[in-house]
Amino acid sequence: MQAIRKARCSFVCSSGDRRYLTKRLGLPNVVTVPNAIAIPEQQPIAQEPTLLLIGGYNYFPNMNAANFLIEQVWTDIYKAIPDARLIIAGPYPQNIRSYNKKVPGVEFPGFVDDIDALYQNSRVVCCPIFSGGGTRLILPTAKSRGILEESTNE
Repeated sequence: MQAIRKARCSFVCSSGDRRYLTKRLGLPNVVTVPNAIAIPEQQPIAQEPTLLLIGGYNYFPNMNAANFLIEQVWTDIYKAIPDARLIIAGPYPQNIRSYNKKVPGVEFPGFVDDIDALYQNSRVVCCPIFSGGGTRLILPTAKSRGILEESTNE
């Protein structure tokens, strides 16, 4: 926050971030520059109970998210819904602790050429965020497909 106060101008990716920084925290000169992605048409929700996590698993925040999802969350989901699937998509899945453990219901397809098909066949898109500062493109894409219901901690 000190850096934003001292900066001539600060850029954020959403109007919600801009409102938070300017109104709640009183920080000056905050400008919204939206993510440069085209939001696809909303799609019907997939029938199969499939959860999806997308990332590059050579990046610690993504490895951490995958480990958390598989080790802390997936067990309960799989007990409640035995035909559910968890797809951990993206390059370097071998960096995830559970990669070679054959966890029931968990799939590691690696890099996927047709990411749209993954979204279309998934009912839930997971995005556990514990650290990392990049923009979240997974969330607006999931929302456009009717998968994500927004919730904020503002």
